[in-house]
Formats: sequence, C-alpha cells, structure tokens
Amino acid sequence: MNKSAIGMLIFGSTLSVGAYADSDIGEGHVHAGSSTELDHHTMHDQLSDKTWEFYGMLYASLQSSDAGNALDHSGHSSQTNLWLSTGETTLGFKGSVPLDHGLKAVWQIESTINLDEFGEAAGHAHGDQPAGYNSSKLAGGHNSFIGLSGDWGILLAGKHNTPFFDATIQFDLFHHIPGDVRAMLGRLPGVTSGSGDHHGGTFNVSASDTIMYKSPKLANGLSFEGAVFALNETLVDDNQADPSAFGVGARWQQKTFALVAAYEQHKNYDTFNHDNSSATPTVAIDKTSGLIVGGMMHFNDNNTMVGAFFEQLDMNTASLAIPSKSRDGYYINLQQRFMGKNKLKLALSEADAFQIRDGAQMVAIALARELGASTEVYATYAKTNNKQFASYNNGAAGPLGKGGDPQTLAIGIVHKF
Repeated sequence: MNKSAIGMLIFGSTLSVGAYADSDIGEGHVHAGSSTELDHHTMHDQLSDKTWEFYGMLYASLQSSDAGNALDHSGHSSQTNLWLSTGETTLGFKGSVPLDHGLKAVWQIESTINLDEFGEAAGHAHGDQPAGYNSSKLAGGHNSFIGLSGDWGILLAGKHNTPFFDATIQFDLFHHIPGDVRAMLGRLPGVTSGSGDHHGGTFNVSASDTIMYKSPKLANGLSFEGAVFALNETLVDDNQADPSAFGVGARWQQKTFALVAAYEQHKNYDTFNHDNSSATPTVAIDKTSGLIVGGMMHFNDNNTMVGAFFEQLDMNTASLAIPSKSRDGYYINLQQRFMGKNKLKLALSEADAFQIRDGAQMVAIALARELGASTEVYATYAKTNNKQFASYNNGAAGPLGKGGDPQTLAIGIVHKF
C-alpha cells in the first residue's frame, strides 16, 4: 500500500477524534486557540470581502538564546545571546472585485518585514538568520497571488503555502514564536527545499510558481485543496530531469473539532547533503514525499484545546551511493484558558532518526495574556535536545551545529491590524 493510500486510511479511521483551532486574535499570523475567527492561512478565510484592505501582524520579542554546545553560523563556539526579534512581522494588501457570471477576482500581496534590522550587515551571533542576512522580503515575499473565486471554489496562481504547510499552520499554538511546529515537523536532515524557503525546512514552505485550487466547504464540513508548484522555467536543454511538485490536502471540520490530512511529493526538486558540510557536494533527490495527519479538539466551553500530528517523510535519491531513507515525526500541543484572558500553552515534539543518531525532541511552554481583541503579550520557553548528529532548532535559535541543545526564553507582544 502506498503512502497516499495509508494517509487516506488513517484519515478515514480517525474522524471521530480531531480538532478545531481558531486564532487568538482574529485573522493573521496568530497562535491557534480561541473561539474567534480562523487564522487567515487556513483553507477558508484567506480572501477579503472588500475591494482592498491593508492588514498585518506585528511581532516583537526580547529573546535570550543559548545553543548549547553547537556552533554559530560562523563556526565559532556559541554563547548566550540576548537579542530583539521582529523578523516574523507581515504586512499585506488583499481584496476581491465582483466580475461577470458570479465570479470574483481575488488578489493578495503579502511581505515579511524585519523591523529592527534593515542593513545588509544585520544578523545575530546565532538566531533565526545567518550573519549578514536581512530577512525583510518586500513586494510579495510571502503568500502573494491572483485568482478567481466562485461557488465552485478558488483557483489562484502565484506564491502560496503548500497543502502540507496549510495542514500544520492552522493548529500551531506557537506560530512564529519559540516552539513553532516548523522547528521539528516537515524537516529532513540535510535536505534543502527547492523552494528556497529556509524557514520551513523541506515541506512547511511557501512555494513559488504555484497553481492551487481550494474547494468550498461542503455541507458535511469536508473541504480539500490541491496544488502544483515548481513549474519548470528552464529554457536550456541540459539533459537534466525537470523539477516538479504537487500536494493535496483535506479538512473535516465540525463544531468542536477538525481533522486534516495532506500528502506532498517533490521530484528532482530538493537536494541532499549527507553531512551538512559546505565541502560536500549536494545531490539531487529523485523523489521526496511527506504525509501528515492530525488536528485539534476543543471542549470545556473552548477553554481547553488538545491537538496532535503524525508525519512520515521519505527520500529517494538519484545517487545509488545514498540509500533511500525515511523518518516519522510527532507533535502534541495543549492550551488551557484560565481567569478569562490568560492562556497556558504546552507543546511536545519528536523527530525520529533519519540516518544514525540524528533524531531530536522539543518541549515548549508559554503563558499568554490577551490585552484586547487585537493584542496579546506572552512569555515562552522552548528547548530542543538533539542527538549526536542532529541539528534541529527550537523555532528561534538555529539551525546550528550538530548535537547542540538550543534553548530560548522570550517575552513578546503580537498585534493584529
């Protein structure tokens, strides 16, 4: 039985347990977990009902990071580093315009902004960017597209989260803060995504050259999406295999829970460096595939939320010298509201070994307080324990050298407008 069939089997057999996750403070890059509107990165509420609107999420946090015994980006021994982080801030424009025959033209241009570092020499001794790197990406550096919508669904073209990323992002209680699900899930050690999106690892990425279809929500709460990306733009016949990639996802949502499943496959798209060394030539991967199932349920008048994910990632290289490999990964999170606007969050994650002693575990805990409908403050702690040859990050510090145990303590604020 192939991986996609296994995914649908798991999806169908676990419909009675699942999850529903709303965002804390409405639309935008926010942490899942209240009874308000869904995060705008989910399948159903990306589009605007206005001709145009300006929107965004502002992030700022003071972080103290220690990479354990790992090395920094320059190869030096790391040390405790205190730094200001605003690099996850997003600004965007989006809108929709009525057309003939019941259609709408829909569009979005979203950029990521680093508020505290604009110079080319910006960087940290260790952190979410290498030294000398400016993470601001203007003019559509994030999800940006144009398309058509109607009663039949949405068809869009541009840059967009892959279906695999759509499945995970909507239930991440630590999105854009230490403990982010992307620190562990969707990553294969030594594998670089052809999308060039280094934040999301191998699969949790926003991919360019994307054509995507999103279905409307059906009467039974089921919806689905499919995308092709990495469309070949090579004009020279170099006798090399052309890259291609596709993904499909499904979501089943009810009043108190939702469940998601996604399968994605990349061909001649990703590259592999077996020892993460700049001196070692990378090899093209014939096929990389990922399967993920999971979701979240809420109960106790939306005050308690529990979620879980399981993923299986596989790699088949074009090189006979490198055997096919695979690994499993898990992510469990919990949120408990107390005294009205306070929230306690917990996440546990594990990535099994991909080669030899390169697995890792991560734990994250956060205390958050809503200050209004659009603003939240938080304190969080996240730590990743890497095996001898692993270099997973914790959503803030890293990725760094092998075997390090990065940990981060942060206090921050997030505001949606």
